[in-house]
Amino acid sequence: MKEVFTGGRGLAVFGEALDTKGLSGHIRAVASGAFHVCVLQEDGIVRCFGSNGCQQCSVPEDLRHVTMVAAGGQHTCAITSAGGLVCFGEDHVGQCRVPPNIPAVRAVSAGTFHTCAVTVDGQLVCFGSNRFGQCVSPEAQFTQAGTVAAVEPEESTHASSSKAVCS
Repeated sequence: MKEVFTGGRGLAVFGEALDTKGLSGHIRAVASGAFHVCVLQEDGIVRCFGSNGCQQCSVPEDLRHVTMVAAGGQHTCAITSAGGLVCFGEDHVGQCRVPPNIPAVRAVSAGTFHTCAVTVDGQLVCFGSNRFGQCVSPEAQFTQAGTVAAVEPEESTHASSSKAVCS
């Protein structure tokens, strides 16, 4: 894929090509947040476009060798080839506070105010807002330390979220 077309609030008019200056090579993946879009280039570099009011498009300069990108409400998360998880942007309820002891990650999904990741050993780990139980922990409204879902090892293969999570 060489071109990205987008539409919506804060971006281009529907059907117009997104100004993708700075992109090189083919695009491996596209992630769409509430007010921004991120692309993962085939060389493992992430570029983001659109609203940057919460720094959700401010990709850390040292973020390289990315294998997956997810765009949430106003935050962005990426997985590195080593399985590291990096999140940036809005963080007022902990959606960018990656738990310090999280094992290597193979999949990530960024919701409106939370983030969920699947580790290489199949654990589902969620952090951020838990207002509607989307972080699989009925005890707390916010889960800044990360909550591990009660699923069998090797059972979770991916996570998908906006205001809820499914694995």
